[in-house]
Amino acid sequence: MHLHFERNANSKCDCNILSLSWIGKVPEGEIPDDDGEGWKLNRTSYYNEGWLATGNVRGIVGVTYTSSLYDCWGFELPQRTNYNLRGHRSEVMIVKWNEPYQKLASCDASGVIFVWIKYEGRWSIELINDRNTRVTHFSWSHDGRLAVICYQDGFVLVGTVQGQRISTAFLNLIEPGKQGHPVTALTWGHNDRRIFVATGPEVHIAWVSTRISSLQLICSLQIYKEIAQGSKQTVYQLPLPNRIRQIISKLFMHTIRCPVPVGSNVRDFVSRATRHRLHCTMLRHDDNEYYITPAVYTLYLEYFGGLVPLLKGKRISKIKPDFVIYDPQVSDKVIHQLELSALTSTSSSTAKAQESREDSDVDEGCASPRLRRKRAHKPSDQALNMNYVDTLPEVSSE
Repeated sequence: MHLHFERNANSKCDCNILSLSWIGKVPEGEIPDDDGEGWKLNRTSYYNEGWLATGNVRGIVGVTYTSSLYDCWGFELPQRTNYNLRGHRSEVMIVKWNEPYQKLASCDASGVIFVWIKYEGRWSIELINDRNTRVTHFSWSHDGRLAVICYQDGFVLVGTVQGQRISTAFLNLIEPGKQGHPVTALTWGHNDRRIFVATGPEVHIAWVSTRISSLQLICSLQIYKEIAQGSKQTVYQLPLPNRIRQIISKLFMHTIRCPVPVGSNVRDFVSRATRHRLHCTMLRHDDNEYYITPAVYTLYLEYFGGLVPLLKGKRISKIKPDFVIYDPQVSDKVIHQLELSALTSTSSSTAKAQESREDSDVDEGCASPRLRRKRAHKPSDQALNMNYVDTLPEVSSE
């Protein structure tokens, strides 16, 4: 057996991943009914595309689209390639797919079990089970009709996919001491041609070759490592046969197929329209460690059960929802320095003007005995323009 790990900068989450589970993608309308009829499995197409479920420490269940098909085969991505399922109030320890019924079970640290079902493009909670005891293991039967749940206190429950309890028992279970290890979850996928390994917030994807690696594959992997900084266009410039070029170019393919910006390509990602729908979340940050002005908002892209920051901006009008959008390529520290320089220059000019007025009043002997009212200084438009890097257009929604 031979394993080849992908180099994918987008297979990361913003928190630690605790569990993984993969399932093949089934066309709509082919989910079996209660009698078990209607399950028609095309083995070739079923294992080429699928969904990877992740459970993380923030209590969010991520459902992300994956594919082992080559890019040039002309397949279309689904309308939505990622779902962030919220409902748990503690870290999600277990996620398990029900393959025949296309349902997903998730268990958190407090013992709450959710069974999710997809209907008309939306995921919703179908069943809830709460015993106030931590779940140590959860498994579906091979036909998907039954589920066995094992709790920390030795209680074992067997139920149906509809939520009916069949049998219960208490067993004397021993949980061995867990040793520290960077691997937090592992699952197979794509007909045992992929292995998904979670190490903290990152997921590593290994390509599995069940046979002995050929000399052609080993040489292709070595060439791929030498041109790691290049792309598929670089491969076609090499003086190699077309067959070898195609093998090397396939190594640049990523299994996780979601529109996510690369770290150095955020500006192009947010400036150009995509063919797929992006599902985002906007959060307000009043107590920000860098920003001095209040009402700073950040637009996040939902991905892998976490959030990927896309844009930052602040509101400039209390009457209309007008925002100033910061350049995503500029770091927070640069913006912070610009704000400090603007405020410093404004305060210094104000102090000099105040000193000059006081000196003139004393020299002329016409100083007023009344205390002067302190006027709030309004920064000029020039100082406001220095608070952000205006490389993106301002957004105005009425």
